[in-house]
Amino acid sequence: MKAKLTDKLNSREFILNRNSTRIGREKDNDIVLDDRTVSKYHARVSSKKDTDILHDLNSTNGTKVNDEYINKHVLEEGDLVEIGNLKFNFSRPPGLPGSGRTVNPVIAAVVSLAVVTAVWFVTSPPTDKEKNTQNVPEWGVLYRSGMQDYVNRNKDITHLKNAIRKWKSALELEPESEKIKESITIAESELRKKAEELYSAGKRLYDGGNFNRAGSVWVKVKEMVDSDSDLWDKAEAGITQIRDRSR
Repeated sequence: MKAKLTDKLNSREFILNRNSTRIGREKDNDIVLDDRTVSKYHARVSSKKDTDILHDLNSTNGTKVNDEYINKHVLEEGDLVEIGNLKFNFSRPPGLPGSGRTVNPVIAAVVSLAVVTAVWFVTSPPTDKEKNTQNVPEWGVLYRSGMQDYVNRNKDITHLKNAIRKWKSALELEPESEKIKESITIAESELRKKAEELYSAGKRLYDGGNFNRAGSVWVKVKEMVDSDSDLWDKAEAGITQIRDRSR
């Protein structure tokens, strides 16, 4: 049995049994959703082996996963998918990799080598120097606290931002630590990618005439990046355009 999307409102189930499943309002879609908030060709799920990837097809109202607008997202057990105003739960049958039921989470992580590498680095065991220290130094406390935030980064973007902040504070206390430097690089790269996806989602909303929603999305982008970032400038420019339109 394949993975599926379950309509939260009326429990309709849509099985993802194709290599590519297109979702939209038009009749020639694989999953037809008769709702005015859904674009004619709104989204697509590409399925390969044990991985299902949700793509937004430049829809007017955007596609969300766990309350975040996305361009592309690797679906995981329990993800909440929003297509227009319609909400779906993504799930896998028991025993299928990524189902979150009978598969060990460590084994499931092997699906993505890049993710495994990043998680291994930031959660690797303490060095001999750390082990031999009777009392954990302040930088070590900050680093470990940041690790906990990093592990929970997919639950809320705030966790990823907190991890970066704590690791930067740890680096000030232990400036020669390559481990801390690499952890910051990995986390900042993830945050940048998420901010870029969110900005693009806001641009699609703006182009589709949903100015208020676009503005809300761009406010989130500004909260994710530093004020000297080009994305901050782009988001601010978009917000300014919306303000000018309302005058």
